[in-house]
Amino acid sequence: MKKILSIIVLAVIIFCVSGCEKKKEPFPQITEGEFPFVLEYEIGGQRYLIEDTVVCKFSGHDLSNPFPFFDYSRTWDSKLKSGNEDKRVLIEFDANTESQFVKDRINIDSRAILYYGSGGYYLGDPDEAERGPCIRYVEHYRISENGSSVESVKLSFNQLDKFFGIKIIRFEFSEPIKNIFK
Repeated sequence: MKKILSIIVLAVIIFCVSGCEKKKEPFPQITEGEFPFVLEYEIGGQRYLIEDTVVCKFSGHDLSNPFPFFDYSRTWDSKLKSGNEDKRVLIEFDANTESQFVKDRINIDSRAILYYGSGGYYLGDPDEAERGPCIRYVEHYRISENGSSVESVKLSFNQLDKFFGIKIIRFEFSEPIKNIFK
């Protein structure tokens, strides 16, 4: 029995090493770019304006998948040109408040944030087409004595106004480019 198991394990290893090498998804022709945006919103009669640029760059392939039959996926970096990631927070709620998602759950903290989109979205990666700019509501809550978790939900402009009194005035983001992957 031990010998048969050893032969099977050896056969699987040989198969994986020789015939099932991972393939990298094609490289993008355009590997970096800058994409300006404007977000103007109102809370409690006060207006706020965020004008910045999303700087995007192809950062390679994810080599962490241990299974030899999966492809290496493309990875992307994105950041704000101003470097001020704090301005993404539209509103931060008091600590230890009730969840908007789950009755009787108390959050450690919660906030509405601007998700400005992934680098792959702007640089035309078809695998990232659904990762464009939006407003998200994020809750950080305790799941045990030593652990916590985060839940995030994409919100419509109507939901922002109805639940949080945030009125979106301008939401103007650059369109993703058409890129070629070779």
